[in-house]
Amino acid sequence: MLLAGRYELIEPVGRGGMAEVWCAKDVSLGRLVAVKLLDRVPFADPHQDPLRDDVAGAPGERILREACYAARLVHPNVAQIYDAAADGDRIFLIMELVPGRNLSAVLKRQGPLAPSQVADLGAQAARALAAAHAAGVVHGDVKPANLLLTDDGVLKLTGFGIARRPGPAASGQPARAVLGTAAYLAPELASGHPPSRAGDLYALGCVLYELSTGQRPFEADTATALFHRHLHESPTPPSRLQPWISTELEQAILRLLAKQPETRPIDATRVADALEIIALSNSTSLTANEPTDSTQGSPAQVPTRARRARHRAKTHARPSLASLHRWLGWGTGRASSP
Repeated sequence: MLLAGRYELIEPVGRGGMAEVWCAKDVSLGRLVAVKLLDRVPFADPHQDPLRDDVAGAPGERILREACYAARLVHPNVAQIYDAAADGDRIFLIMELVPGRNLSAVLKRQGPLAPSQVADLGAQAARALAAAHAAGVVHGDVKPANLLLTDDGVLKLTGFGIARRPGPAASGQPARAVLGTAAYLAPELASGHPPSRAGDLYALGCVLYELSTGQRPFEADTATALFHRHLHESPTPPSRLQPWISTELEQAILRLLAKQPETRPIDATRVADALEIIALSNSTSLTANEPTDSTQGSPAQVPTRARRARHRAKTHARPSLASLHRWLGWGTGRASSP
């Protein structure tokens, strides 16, 4: 099948929501790409700005929003968007082809990951969020399915379909419709407040909790019940579920999962710095004869070549473990920046 006379679909690589993703060949440039092909839907209004926050959010608008927001981000940890196009009544995105799988598939296949790996993946995700936030974009749907892991250990953030500009709630306005995935939704967003940088980092905390323990912080049968748990309950400390989780990693995750956004980190770059310190401090404690398969009673490992190379390059200038402890608030009663 040839889309728009240019993109030759080769094989499907995944599906989510109302779209399927294909490996394809751009016959004009002779390169492999990923094509996110939306199911047959009415076209978006061509006179409507897809970046308006009051857009209703029909599938056509969402895919154009994803293209507009992600295309302005050029970062090693963000999956690149090349183009948005249509063929008949099919709308599609042309994206960077990421060889690997998303973190949801990694968890399903391998179970909980080693603490150093969790912290490293979290640092990469936080770097991607820092780039988005610096560009004035709140992602709004951070979850394992939107985090792609390449075969050499590089993480790529994707799924900008409900991204928004950050901003305070309008005075006197009714609460907005709740957008995002309930299992990763910050308490204030579950109450109808607009997306924010702090909300993205809460979702990252949910992801790190799941990578560490193999479980989400909260489970429930309905979205309403999940919202209630995010709003009113504290998660079980990760180390009670998996004893190998380090104290530093656990405290960082719980900081991200703070109920009040003002007590949660809002600077994704500083979160990434802290997680990199944790990744390095945890990696030094691993021994060569530790089992690496979760079926043997320890966390699984995923590709680490890129991670180790990055860490070796940064070791001489990385912040200290003492600065991490200050960030976590140990010994001061108050958290700060690493």
